[in-house]
Parts: sequence; C-alpha cells; structure tokens
Amino acid sequence: MVMAVLNFPDRNGNLPSPGLRQVVPALFLHKSDEESGRLRFSWSLDNGKPHAMACFITPRIQELFERFKENGVNILEERVTSGPNITFADPDGNIWEIWQP
Repeated sequence: MVMAVLNFPDRNGNLPSPGLRQVVPALFLHKSDEESGRLRFSWSLDNGKPHAMACFITPRIQELFERFKENGVNILEERVTSGPNITFADPDGNIWEIWQP
C-alpha cells in the first residue's frame, strides 16, 4: 500500500462516518520517494512532483489568497479538488496547502 488516511476520533472517542466534512481532521500518509527533502514529499504516483506536508482549512480562501498575493507569498499552484486549493512555499522553501471545502 502506498497511501493511508488516519482519521481522528471525536471528543467522545467515536470515529467519523464517511463523508467530506466528517473526515476532517485527517492525516494523509504517502509512501515517499527518496528525493523528498524539507517539509514536503515527492510522490511517485504523481511523477515525483513535490507535495505539501500539511493542509489548512479555511472558509474564506479567496480573502486569504488576496492577502498572500499582496504580501508576496510564493504561490506554487491553484487548483480545485473538492473545493478551491492553494499550494504555497514559505520563506524556507517548505510547502503548505490551504483548502476550502
């Protein structure tokens, strides 16, 4: 297996039922290529493209995107995957992701 998802139980110890809003927060674990480096991973199923190590969720991604552009944040990619998604690099080159479900 090259990918797994770790879901966290709620405050009562119950695991979430299937569905987009019920599986957050979750930790996505991928088998990484040897060339990963920094806080990111390269995934062989995506031709070794570097991926973010963590994804933050926001209800106002467009506002955040505008602030990022105004402040010179290094935006790497914009896409839609079950909602708008922005991948960016911090000043140290670490890759992060913001998503609006």
